[in-house]
Amino acid sequence: MRSMHRAAVLAALAGAALSLATPASAQLGLPDLLPLDPAMAGPDLLRAPSPRAPQLENTGIWRAAPIMVCHASAYRAGEFVHQGCVYDDQGAQLVPTNWPEHGITFAYRYPTAEAYRQNAADLLEVRVKPLSDATAIRITYNTMLDPSLVAATIALGTSAQSRPAPYGANTSMGQRADVVDAATGQLIASTPTVTVDTERRQVEVRVPYVAFDPRGQTAVRLAVAAGLWDGINNRFLLPQAGSPTSTKPGGAVAGDLTPSAYFDVAFRAAEPFDSPWRNDLQKQALAAHDISRFYAAIDFVKLAAATNDEMNGQPEGVPVSGFMNRLFASQQEVRQGRRLPGDPGAPPLGSYTQQNGQTTTGAGTPSLQFGWVCRDGCVPDLPGQIQRYLAYVPALAAPSAGYATLLWTSGYAQSANDQVEDPGYGEAFPAGNRDLFRQMGNRANAPTVVIAVDARGADNWAYGRAGASVFEALADARRAFKLDPARTVMSGFSSGAYSANKLSLQFPDVFAKAFICDGLNEAPSFPGINGIVDTTYVDSATQHEPGSRLTPLLPSRRNQPVL
Repeated sequence: MRSMHRAAVLAALAGAALSLATPASAQLGLPDLLPLDPAMAGPDLLRAPSPRAPQLENTGIWRAAPIMVCHASAYRAGEFVHQGCVYDDQGAQLVPTNWPEHGITFAYRYPTAEAYRQNAADLLEVRVKPLSDATAIRITYNTMLDPSLVAATIALGTSAQSRPAPYGANTSMGQRADVVDAATGQLIASTPTVTVDTERRQVEVRVPYVAFDPRGQTAVRLAVAAGLWDGINNRFLLPQAGSPTSTKPGGAVAGDLTPSAYFDVAFRAAEPFDSPWRNDLQKQALAAHDISRFYAAIDFVKLAAATNDEMNGQPEGVPVSGFMNRLFASQQEVRQGRRLPGDPGAPPLGSYTQQNGQTTTGAGTPSLQFGWVCRDGCVPDLPGQIQRYLAYVPALAAPSAGYATLLWTSGYAQSANDQVEDPGYGEAFPAGNRDLFRQMGNRANAPTVVIAVDARGADNWAYGRAGASVFEALADARRAFKLDPARTVMSGFSSGAYSANKLSLQFPDVFAKAFICDGLNEAPSFPGINGIVDTTYVDSATQHEPGSRLTPLLPSRRNQPVL
């Protein structure tokens, strides 16, 4: 990242508009420190091209570009493409939870073995393409270390009533696949071909037309669900109640003697945006043992004609305004999947993180702090290359220079989606359609794209890769939408307010203004201690990096305008 500028960026607040005033560089005497072009401000990450991401690459017969919007589908280049999301592979839960419960009440948990990385069945993409003799289906996973550990059920066609799955449809596992008649449960003699690309985390299955022929049909039903495979017993691996072991998943719904095997299901466009990981409907459906509502109706006539259709305006199509969770490829991936307890740079014993709850295997001085400072030698909670953020794009036309941008960093243990229809403290005072996103975004005199980030788990206080991911998300938004770089402001809540404080003061050339909402002044935090007692570099209720000393950020706020 570029070094911090000592110059103050002067801005004026005219009504509710987000406008950047002309810098008084002559009075400051620091003209060289103020960039003339706002597009050149900030770290190089803001201008770096999208990096190579193997999961997004096409080989062989595949040509269409990925959509990069969660739960959206489109017809592109003769292919039907559906974009899944990341880190929504949490299986069944009777009552989906919001903040703060979802950081401590988990649904399914993967086996603890390294090869699963707590993410092995996370569906990133599904695409379909008709060939001369077969239907090609490609599934891309977010994580793949050992393809023999994961299995996907691919259900083609319709029936008068729901049929039992795991082995009630086309089931591909590892490098083999069977075609099963869902009505009879009998194997069909024609065998699909399967190709596995571990580098790209992709599995391609070709279903011969002699087994199932969708040609000429305009609404062929396709459903896909992924779980874990028990290679010894040739069946899906079912989660058990309680904690997982190294070989068995845990977290089954209490009292459910036949839990669903699936961790992730495709085609869930109706998932609400106020769901932290856009998987509330999935959790409830899997707990009820019925995922029949999740499917795509594919037009094979349209595919045969190679008709392009983004399906804008349709619930399952690619959105052009409103809420959307976008995906982007990060410059870094230190591990696939999620952070494991044995990964380098673990948080201290007793501390809390969003993805793993209370740390039970940490090293060093025990602590009850929220999150931890995770720098270069550390694996953050969400270390994978594909990350997501939430964007709200107003239906208002963009000004000639582009929309203003509000970049929001969420509080501790909150995802990017937690502020949608903000439920309020204890979920007792919901904001509904008067939430942050719509209040800021829909102003006629200053239409604004509001971006909320996951920051690789919202546990690392915008240090290291967590802080870098904030700028990577902003860079992706600038590529995707017409944004005015001169009108970029930052805000956040609680620990996210600390992140907004930190980053906006480090890069005042990027952020014209900042608003610190209920923000902490020092990090990491322990309630009632930081800012009152814990102001030395000696480890106590919180931990500090060796040789560090706490330096309050608040006095530096006088150098940057606030909203």
